[in-house]
Amino acid sequence: MTISAKCQTNTIHLSLRGNGSAFALNPLKDSCVIASPGCLSFYDLNGIGSPRQVIHYEQPLKITKLIYQFGGQVAALRGGVVSLFDPNAAMRPLKASIKSSYTMNDMDCSSSYTSLIGVCFDNGSTRIYDSRSCTHPTSNLISSTTEPMLKIKWNTNIDSGHYLAASSATCLHIWDMRMHNTCIEDISCEEGLTHCSGEVCSLVIK
Repeated sequence: MTISAKCQTNTIHLSLRGNGSAFALNPLKDSCVIASPGCLSFYDLNGIGSPRQVIHYEQPLKITKLIYQFGGQVAALRGGVVSLFDPNAAMRPLKASIKSSYTMNDMDCSSSYTSLIGVCFDNGSTRIYDSRSCTHPTSNLISSTTEPMLKIKWNTNIDSGHYLAASSATCLHIWDMRMHNTCIEDISCEEGLTHCSGEVCSLVIK
């Protein structure tokens, strides 16, 4: 499979084994990682279209979301579990896994607190993990719902990076990491929510 990626004014054709299921740029936007069956392929966007590195992982569960953290670590959502890969660790790139008895529906990494990962679950819970030691959550966030949390997003504004939003099918919940674990805003939407954007906190919180 060939994937085209636009880098500034150029288009780079990336060679990939199999069909891609997830894609992420690194924070500097000069490299990317693509998930395909059984492997993660890393590319330099200023170079040729062949991968500079390939990390193999167990099948058959495919990766549905990738996030390239600051520092080069990659978080991957696969089969309801978050796996953390370190491409700089050639012998054992799978660094850790965030596991739970509940299914993880979505994840997002903070750009302000670079080791923190927000995860939302099918039982309605939302938790914060530290990728440096992710055996247990650092915070269990409190909300008014038991509906499955479907999407989660940190605010992408560097000055408001302490805000985190998660959404169920009918409600958006917002937390301020400076205010402990209690939800500071619940916004209902009877017509349903289909997308949770990092900029939404800037619109809601004045």
